[in-house]
Amino acid sequence: MPLKASVQGLEKIHEARLKKCWKRQDTRWCQAATVSVSGLKRFLSGEDIGDDSFIRICQAVGIENWKEIVDSSEAIKLTPKNSRKRDRLNTSTKSTTKIDRLDRTALLCLPKQRLPHQTNEFLGRKSELEQLLRVMSLDYRAPIVTVSGMGGVGKTALVLQAAYLCLEYRYLRETKGNFKLLSTPDLEVLPPQFEAIIFVSAKESNLLPTGITAKLKRQVSLLDIFQAIATTLNTPAITQAIAPIEQFQKVKEALSAQTTLLIIDNLETIEDKDKIISFLNDLPNTTKAIITSREQQIVYAPLRLEALVEIDSLQLIRQQITEKGVSLNDNEIIQLHQRLGGLPIAMIYAIGQLANGFPFARLIDPSIRLFADIGRFCFETSIQSISQRPAYQLLLAIALFHQSPMREALVAVAGLDASDVVASESLTKLQRLSLIFQEGERYGISSLTREYALQELEKQSEREVEMRDRWINWHLDFSQKYGGKDWGDWHSQYDYLEAEWENLASVLDWCAIRDRYADGRDIGISLAYYLYLYGHWDRGMAVLGWVVESGERREDWLTVVQLRAMSGWIMLMMGQLDYAEHHLSYGWQLSNDYGTMFTRCEIADNLAILHIRKGNYTTARQWNETCDHLRLELEDPDRTRFQIYALSTKADLCYQEQNYAKAKELYQNALDLALAIQWQRYTNYTRGWLADIAIIEGDFTKAEKLLMTGFIAAERNHDRQRIAFFERCYARLEFAKGNIEQAQEWGLKAKDGFVRLGMRSEMIQMEKFLEMSNFTHKES
Repeated sequence: MPLKASVQGLEKIHEARLKKCWKRQDTRWCQAATVSVSGLKRFLSGEDIGDDSFIRICQAVGIENWKEIVDSSEAIKLTPKNSRKRDRLNTSTKSTTKIDRLDRTALLCLPKQRLPHQTNEFLGRKSELEQLLRVMSLDYRAPIVTVSGMGGVGKTALVLQAAYLCLEYRYLRETKGNFKLLSTPDLEVLPPQFEAIIFVSAKESNLLPTGITAKLKRQVSLLDIFQAIATTLNTPAITQAIAPIEQFQKVKEALSAQTTLLIIDNLETIEDKDKIISFLNDLPNTTKAIITSREQQIVYAPLRLEALVEIDSLQLIRQQITEKGVSLNDNEIIQLHQRLGGLPIAMIYAIGQLANGFPFARLIDPSIRLFADIGRFCFETSIQSISQRPAYQLLLAIALFHQSPMREALVAVAGLDASDVVASESLTKLQRLSLIFQEGERYGISSLTREYALQELEKQSEREVEMRDRWINWHLDFSQKYGGKDWGDWHSQYDYLEAEWENLASVLDWCAIRDRYADGRDIGISLAYYLYLYGHWDRGMAVLGWVVESGERREDWLTVVQLRAMSGWIMLMMGQLDYAEHHLSYGWQLSNDYGTMFTRCEIADNLAILHIRKGNYTTARQWNETCDHLRLELEDPDRTRFQIYALSTKADLCYQEQNYAKAKELYQNALDLALAIQWQRYTNYTRGWLADIAIIEGDFTKAEKLLMTGFIAAERNHDRQRIAFFERCYARLEFAKGNIEQAQEWGLKAKDGFVRLGMRSEMIQMEKFLEMSNFTHKES
């Protein structure tokens, strides 16, 4: 029965939501309530939704007495019987309420049907089920429907559910029963009617909690299919015919006598697939055929299954732990979903293992391999079919990538020629086998498939060494091509690195673990400016720290000095002044013998800024003068670059001493030089400070113009630090103009930016600003 929330009820929901720090359509709320985002949206809009969903939404946000949320006009509909039913739901541990359904035993006694028992309750996949029901209707033009997907994804379960719905619908029409008794009553598509349903399975094995068990009986040929048709339709003349042509004619006659649904399960393991496809193409128009296969069959109406979406996956886990008596909290349920990637067979098997005493902590630990039976059942047959082909190389190669790789990277690591048609054909083959999938210009792989492929690669040590070398070299070439210094609109280069960052980081981690110093050093140096500008400070410090430590052991002092300069600067920005001073001072000491003049200038300027932060203005001026003197030994454009640094640092000193007129002059000089050499980062830097001074001087029009230009450029260049500073400046501008609410909005954005970057000093400043603006707002 549908229910809707009252206005007063929604106010209580709003208060409860704020206590949990959830957004209006928070995915955590949807997960906890096992409802879709659209369902939650309807609830919050005061629209009717199903009573079970209504109750779960209330309970998820912490309101057990859901009746106080219901609109009063709806409350009168709650009869004592209905109310008792919902009271039982309140104390139930199950995520869904079951009502009486048709007795499946009675259905299986109907004539002319041959369906196996459903071993698990069918959950989720509503859209896929409706799509399948549409195309399996005899009114739909395609005579064959194909359902493909990786092993264990639920192809057979989906087809069986559709077949049982057809059987239920037929039974209810014949007995004039209530269609609400259908096992999936809320479908928008009615099941088609078939007078006969025939199921033929070529599945080789089943995956049970005890392991993989071979099937005692399989139907693997065209003759087996003819036998199943003869048995189900009680037509012995089919098998009594001797000549194949006569047999085929008898089959067509038998199928023509009634409307028939013919299901061929696991086509990939059947002999003479081409013969069977040809047979299915010639079926009479009273028959609809459905094929399931791990290998995608582009025949008429294809339906491809992927892993369960999160909400369906969580629902299946809850159903299984209830059925098997396993106790898991909400957080553990989400962890299990993330570990198993929404693959139904893996979740069912894993929960069976938990029920048998397997430790949950080991199950979700990514460093511990999942059960071998899952991999063998889901992938072994498909991988065996490509083991001696280029497609196998591609599968092993894609498993090395932490995130979905670009085609050129994948083909290169596999050792294939990107322009060769073999590479394209092999990628297509892997997609047809549901071992990989395409995401725009990239190729993806499920976590379970990756794990199995890596196990395959580990068995072949020589091949793994060659493939790892190609993997490292590709990322090294890529980082050197798009990394380096931050000249011009650096985003045009660094955006490529950002898109590939997770893969680059995984290569660096791998090099660190195995002490591949030279490779890790060269990639790390190429990425140093990108790591700083794009805000990867924590991960960047870990990467640079390993290279520095390894470089010191090897006495690679040139690298040590260069990366200590960058590490010290990042620590300085994060407010870790003592660590920054240690890195920079030691780097300066080493630079006398090992550093380049560029690095010495960089360290000197960083030390000047460090002492400004510490309030040691005299020492800061000394380092600023040192940098200004050293830069004269550089060639352009680096000489002008450090002239801009020196001017900006002098301006910073004047600003801190509240000599705003001199600071403004110096910042303007630095801006003019930065524009002359098209150094985008420092044009933005100086615009920000000039805007800050304009606010102090009350020139809001000039401040707005400077901020608008700089903020757009900072966002375009993904300069996360500069974006946060511009947001801080906007907050100050709006506060100065008396727009307190807008000032608070910008202040919160700036604070969030500083928090993400780890800039503790700036974060504290913004907290004080927000407290002050909040007090001002209350006073007004």
